[in-house]
Amino acid sequence: MLESIKIIKRSKNYLGKNWILSIGKSGYLCKKISNNLKLVQKRNRFYFLNSKNLIEFLRLRKNLISVVYANHLKLKLIGVGYRFEYNETLHSLNIKLGFSHEVIFNIPKNIFFFSTRYNYLLHSVYLNDLKNFAFKLRSLRTPEPYKGKGVRYDFEKIKRKEGKKSNV
Repeated sequence: MLESIKIIKRSKNYLGKNWILSIGKSGYLCKKISNNLKLVQKRNRFYFLNSKNLIEFLRLRKNLISVVYANHLKLKLIGVGYRFEYNETLHSLNIKLGFSHEVIFNIPKNIFFFSTRYNYLLHSVYLNDLKNFAFKLRSLRTPEPYKGKGVRYDFEKIKRKEGKKSNV
C-alpha cells in the first residue's frame, strides 16, 4: 500500500540512500533514515511503502518541520542582580546568579541566544539540544518556592509557599 505525506511547503528536501536533508529559513537539518523506512521522493512529497513504520515516519516529519518553524524557548531571570551577559567572540554566557563568582557557560554552535532586559530567548533547529541547554541553565538556580527567585521558563508557573509566621 502506497501512502504519502507532504513534509514541508516552505523548504527544500533532498533524499539520499539512508539520509534526508531539509533546508529552510531557520537553517538545515540532516537526519539518518533507518533501513526499515522505505521512502521515495517526487517533487516535495515523500511516499513511504510500508504502513507499519508510520510512527517512525511521523517522527521524522516532526524533526524536519523544525527547519521552517524553528524551535525557541524563553527564559526569565527573577532576582536582584541576576543576569546573563552574552560574549559574542567566545559564544558564551557570563552568568551572575548570586554566587560569589561568575559562571561561564559555553553555548553550543547550533543554539542562538537573544536577550531583552529580563527575558532571554534560545533559538535552534535541534529541539533536543535546545531543551538540554535550557535545562542546564535552569539547573544553575532553579526557582525557589518562597520568593520565586531563579531561572524559569516563560510558561512556567511557580507555586508559592507562605513564609514563617511570628507569634507576636
